[in-house]
Amino acid sequence: MNQPERTARHTRLAVAVVVVAVLLGGVWLAYHRLVRDRWAVPLARQEARLAAGVETFCAAEAELAKRPEFVPGPRTKDAAPWLSPLVGFESPVTDGGVTLPAGTLRSPQAVKDALKKAAPDFLDALSDEELASIDTSSLARAHDFDHWELTGPSGAWQAASPLTAADAPYPRFLELISLSKVHLAKASRAGTLAEAAKDVRQVAKLCLSTETLLGAMVGLALLGVEERAHAWALAHAVEAPGWAPVDAATVGRARAVLRLSPAFFGPMANEATFARALSCARVSRCVGLTETASFMRECRTCCPSRSAHASGPFSGW
Repeated sequence: MNQPERTARHTRLAVAVVVVAVLLGGVWLAYHRLVRDRWAVPLARQEARLAAGVETFCAAEAELAKRPEFVPGPRTKDAAPWLSPLVGFESPVTDGGVTLPAGTLRSPQAVKDALKKAAPDFLDALSDEELASIDTSSLARAHDFDHWELTGPSGAWQAASPLTAADAPYPRFLELISLSKVHLAKASRAGTLAEAAKDVRQVAKLCLSTETLLGAMVGLALLGVEERAHAWALAHAVEAPGWAPVDAATVGRARAVLRLSPAFFGPMANEATFARALSCARVSRCVGLTETASFMRECRTCCPSRSAHASGPFSGW
């Protein structure tokens, strides 16, 4: 091969390399733009929305903190040994070698259907015979406890490996709603409605103390059940001095704050937003950190500040 041929070959090779480089660069740029448009831009917008909304979140927290039902208190008297076996768990799973109880106190399905159909007038939904068939007197024991632990020595979640919100066995929280309605209905006919309402409110506080979003939502639902019973009492001229349920607007505010809290404690919030939410969250802090902890366990390096604060049933620290 003479010199002109060798030069022409090198030229064609150089052109081919340039063309391939341009094509690869174009593919990389298109991919980068696709990723940016699909993920980076929406995530940046969400980060900005959280930063803009954190003060509103903190203001709502401050309002809720005025109600003792929502502020975490002492955790010295655990209801788990009593309440967990009473309501049981969603499935007969075995966690850490221990078979979880199915529950000893249940409402028949026919009773649940009648209560659901009659809502919000559940106090008049059942006959005396139906009410007499369900013993809810044990709910009065709720006052003996100040929290409901789902993990640790007295709780049911004792797996060798850390749990996540997807695979953790939950108590039959919803069972407590129908049982509380029956409890109030029985009391309405016995003239002890205000006393039974105190029992239901304490059960609600125990659900809120589980540090799980599901438990908190059921706790709020129970506060709503109490509020509807109070409305029934007013409509029927039942005297109940000193009975002041949590109003529906406050329950709605608590529901919104608790549902939003994982976003402020998760990776989509920047460090300043996270720090501000952490400083003001008295009501939703534990729920927010618990619900994001399983993710943070897998992302310690990308979110070290969150990892340092993660706690609760799913943390596994």
